[in-house]
Amino acid sequence: MCCMDDYCNEVEEPVFANETIEDQEANMFLEVHTTQQDATVCKRVKRKVQTKLSSLAMKMVEHGPYEFDFDPTEVGDLFDSVSQLLSREPSLLQLAADVWIYGNLDGSYATVYRWLHSNGWPPKRKVLFLGGYTADGRYYSLETITLLFALKKQMPNHVYLLRGAAEVYPMNIEGRFSRRVTRCLEGVIQRACGYLPLAATIADTIFCCHGGITPRMTKLSDITDIRRPIHHVRKGTIAADLIFSVVSKSAGPIAGARGRRFNPMCDETELVLRGLGMEMLIRSRNPVKQGYQARFALVTFSEQNSFGARTLSIWSAPGESSCKAGAAIHVNCSKVLTIVKMAEYGTFTKEQLENAQIDHANEAHLPMNKDRERKKKKGAAKTDVKKKSSENSNRETRKPLR
Repeated sequence: MCCMDDYCNEVEEPVFANETIEDQEANMFLEVHTTQQDATVCKRVKRKVQTKLSSLAMKMVEHGPYEFDFDPTEVGDLFDSVSQLLSREPSLLQLAADVWIYGNLDGSYATVYRWLHSNGWPPKRKVLFLGGYTADGRYYSLETITLLFALKKQMPNHVYLLRGAAEVYPMNIEGRFSRRVTRCLEGVIQRACGYLPLAATIADTIFCCHGGITPRMTKLSDITDIRRPIHHVRKGTIAADLIFSVVSKSAGPIAGARGRRFNPMCDETELVLRGLGMEMLIRSRNPVKQGYQARFALVTFSEQNSFGARTLSIWSAPGESSCKAGAAIHVNCSKVLTIVKMAEYGTFTKEQLENAQIDHANEAHLPMNKDRERKKKKGAAKTDVKKKSSENSNRETRKPLR
């Protein structure tokens, strides 16, 4: 991690003209350097010297993608303060272009660092997360959602969070604190998630949500008029459709579930998008093995869509839910979409992934594997020589029987 003083001198004042930031420590986000981490976060890192940073977001970024030793009082205060911040935002966010969009993270704490290190940290980049921050059974879900909420508190005009299916269910953080503290924190986090917005529009042409769209939505004001907090998402409501809907070949309600099925290829979805005045839908929720999946409509009523697809499903947690890669989308000021893919280990573009089909049979020909095999052979030869010499010495010292 580089020294913060070097970056504070380089920051220009206009960057923070529209920001509500507690102190100048946020300048650290303009140039943050981390190392590439794999899908598994290793261990808790104990610091010999206590940090001098005051903001929780700053302390977590300084600490890196490892298990963080939380102060439960500080975590509770964070989610309470962000709840008040989210309550002042509308249920439907209206964002300008030049924004990065991320899908499900599924508690992959190290992946958040990899994405932001690769594409840029706020406030240098404006980011929109589509929900799905935690996952049941993922130990580092607490670090993931806490970092995102801390970034939201630090830079509210550059970090935007939507509500996903994972944020509807109670979060399980057993094993981190005492039973009483755990129960209190789970309630605080659940209440804060009830204030999360449900959808967002980008440049008045792209509609973003976690689940999908349904015929219940006839105009954007139907979403704007939804009151929050929503502590119980009821089946048959627009909020349930935005959060729980899934892509399917057939449209209609899902038995025993709160969402609906919608087919991006059918005319019904096309009419809903037209009624909302949108040209494209970007969603998450469904695991996508290659990171993203584009659905093309049979009829296109606008030629301004630079990508050509009507529905884009993205998944930003490589290695989770049997997904080989993750994806993020950048919408620039010209409304041109750029999809960046990230493999479970390393970051690659679409062309690199297509041209780098790994053949496991040829892995032995790699230089690093050749050296590894050579060392193994030398080690095996040395052990064989030692065994033979020890056997010979035992034979010489052994006395013949009379």
